[in-house]
Amino acid sequence: MVSYAKFDKLARELDGESTNPTDGSWTKRRPDDFYMDPAVRDREGKTLAACAPLGSVVELDGLVKQHFYNGRKGLVVSGRLCKGERIAVELTEDKYDNRVLLVKTTQVTHCLLEKAPSRVELLKPRAMEVAGNVWIGDACAADVVAGGSHIPEQLKWPPFAALVLCASEFDGYGSSPAVPVELCGDDLHRAMTAASAAASRGILHKLADDDRAGPVLVCGVDRRDTRPVVAAVGALVLRGWTLQDAWAAVSKARPGAKVGPKRWRALVQAFGDEVEGIQAAAAEICPAAFVEKPPEPAKRETEPGSTPPPDAPADPSRPLTINVPLKNSQ
Repeated sequence: MVSYAKFDKLARELDGESTNPTDGSWTKRRPDDFYMDPAVRDREGKTLAACAPLGSVVELDGLVKQHFYNGRKGLVVSGRLCKGERIAVELTEDKYDNRVLLVKTTQVTHCLLEKAPSRVELLKPRAMEVAGNVWIGDACAADVVAGGSHIPEQLKWPPFAALVLCASEFDGYGSSPAVPVELCGDDLHRAMTAASAAASRGILHKLADDDRAGPVLVCGVDRRDTRPVVAAVGALVLRGWTLQDAWAAVSKARPGAKVGPKRWRALVQAFGDEVEGIQAAAAEICPAAFVEKPPEPAKRETEPGSTPPPDAPADPSRPLTINVPLKNSQ
């Protein structure tokens, strides 16, 4: 069992509210305008990380648009701040398939005294090696790498030389991250080029026996996020891989990864004219992404204020049929 009693005094000072020492829960509620001050927001993030550290079990409450998640339990998979004061919580129930929610710190009402998973169990599925010095991961892996936290030797993660965040939910990892961080938002072309350049630099540094050698970690928000998958594919293609080989390498690293037609079209548009035949290669992998829509039937056009053309005259050779409803006989 985990105890957060040592953080009780700190929670009292920053919350200005009483905590409940009888059941070991830690409760906090804030007005929305509390987070307007960046300095207070940063202090709040540090407090939450102390009272609900990475991998701890929390309970959600106060969600309005997603009220059906209220009362659900989840793991804190990113104590860093996403989109202002939000943190990433991964739902633990099987039916939610490891879905990650970005919630305000006011919506994490309890830090439950339940046994958290070990650090190896928490981090093992978070980062996977693709190929060509490129890895893909989620917010939890990004949190550990950017924060310089201890990584268990059992995971066999390499010392990453760069971190590429290809999701608009990320707004930074502090003023002094442990590795260089490239914030790409939803700009797919920027994410591909940044990952490709960082992977190439890592290989060159390794050949020169430089301490800065190491692969690049490309991260989205959760393990099902397709943005790092597409960015990794694009980075390998920019380094000379064929699209089919790059997709096969990513599919092997993340089995079951599904990229929808919209993402494939975005990938092709991001390349522009840089790679010849990229659309034809993408069409072989996802034909639905490039299926031409059938032309819509032509509509009768009339001049403004004019009467529409008359309907076609009836054929006199055909007998006239009149449908008369029959009454029920009594």
